[in-house]
Amino acid sequence: MANAVEKDIAPNVKTESEKTRENITKYEEELKQYFTDLKKESFYIYGTGVEGAFEKLAVVQEHIEKFDQRVADFEYFCRMFEFSDELNPVYKNLDHIKTEVNLVTRLWKHIKKSQEKFAEYKERHWGDIDVNDMEDEIKKLRKELGDLKGLDRKTNAFIGIKDDLQRWTTFIPLLGELKDPSMDVEDNRHWKDVQTAVKKEFEVVDSTPLGVIWDLKLFEYKDAIEDITDKAKQEAKMEKILNKIEERWKEVVFERTQHKDTNIMLLKMSDDNFEALEENQVQTQNMSASKYLAYFETTVNKWRESLAAIFDVVGLLSEVQKTWSFLENLFIHSEEVMKELPNESEKFRDIDKRVKAIIENGNKIMNILKFCTQDDVYKKLDEVQQELKVCEKALNRFLDEKRKAFPRFYFVSVNDLLDILSNGNSPAKINKHMSKIFQAIENLDLKDQGGARPVAVGMKSCVGHEYVPYDSPLELAGKVETYLATTIDKMVNTLHDVTAKSFKAISQMDRDKWIAQDPA
Repeated sequence: MANAVEKDIAPNVKTESEKTRENITKYEEELKQYFTDLKKESFYIYGTGVEGAFEKLAVVQEHIEKFDQRVADFEYFCRMFEFSDELNPVYKNLDHIKTEVNLVTRLWKHIKKSQEKFAEYKERHWGDIDVNDMEDEIKKLRKELGDLKGLDRKTNAFIGIKDDLQRWTTFIPLLGELKDPSMDVEDNRHWKDVQTAVKKEFEVVDSTPLGVIWDLKLFEYKDAIEDITDKAKQEAKMEKILNKIEERWKEVVFERTQHKDTNIMLLKMSDDNFEALEENQVQTQNMSASKYLAYFETTVNKWRESLAAIFDVVGLLSEVQKTWSFLENLFIHSEEVMKELPNESEKFRDIDKRVKAIIENGNKIMNILKFCTQDDVYKKLDEVQQELKVCEKALNRFLDEKRKAFPRFYFVSVNDLLDILSNGNSPAKINKHMSKIFQAIENLDLKDQGGARPVAVGMKSCVGHEYVPYDSPLELAGKVETYLATTIDKMVNTLHDVTAKSFKAISQMDRDKWIAQDPA
């Protein structure tokens, strides 16, 4: 009976089976077409917005649910007709749709999260912005976007959120630059430069919402903004250096040392201050070469000139004081020099007054900057230095003449020679130089004559304790080179006489006594 029924309905089963196959094939094509049409949906457009995208995705989700129900119906017939493999292409296409919708849904969830963060940022006040935290959050959002695998990265929605995140990535570091303290100056010049760059007028205070800054689209002017902030930082550095220079040189004063036994105080600058001067000169020179010089150009130029004046004047003052101190003993206190060089001596007296006036002026002002930036101080120093050189040349000619007159002076240092010549009228004062003039002689034995120059009555050796008395006192009269030449003759004659007497005595005395009685 069953076989008979099965045989009777076989044609109908075959018909329905073929009909089901056709429907499955058609449904497969419908799913393919749906997937193709899905690509044209508005949720692939960034401008659709989060709300519009989710509304459309909800509709698609309803379609998917219907697709699932239809597949369930096909599964029933496939089991009935025993050809379940026929549904594999349908499963595959439906999975493509579900996967795509899932990816797009995840994308829009990320877009929603990102846009909510953007909106939150825009509500923040300028004074409350923490750039570092914002940078970290944007980096995290960009990473999450990159981790969405399988998405078509060429879709408008993906490119849209990627571009927005990139804008914020560019924008936030610019905020950090604009919030740098160097941007806040009294004349607001740096923010005015920003206004010029973006071609909009605005004001930024602590309560300004970040949205106002965002609307300026600073990310489109990245290079210009960075140039402005770089300029602000460099100008801030310049201002800091210039303030330090001003503070230092406002306080720097001369060091003073007493000139010999007089009440004149010579002036000098300490080594520490000289090192600071060189450092400050290099700093102002570097600032002059900076492309950001414009705003501080007048101040920098003023300090370059002032520091150069300090360098020049202090250096020249040191030379003048040294030369003047050196020549003073000779042209003021040496009768011999005044006699031999009357014109130069007269000229030096005038120089002496002018040098003392300059030194007195420095002692009165004390502040090095004020002293060195006087209009005529360098000119005065240069004039006296040139005149001192003339006197020095005359002195050198005079010394050469003295050396020619008494050649042993060639072996004496200039300072010692000057001391000898300046004290030529006082043999006692030059007695300390005898060891430099005569070999193995410590000094001469001088005997005071009661007011007149002393006379030499013997000579002492610088080796051992030898002493040779002269046979008669030697008058130290006339110029120093004259009585020193006479001293040589006296030494030779004395030693000749001592030697002659010693030869005579050797035949008349015991050898031991003979050796002991004479010098050496």
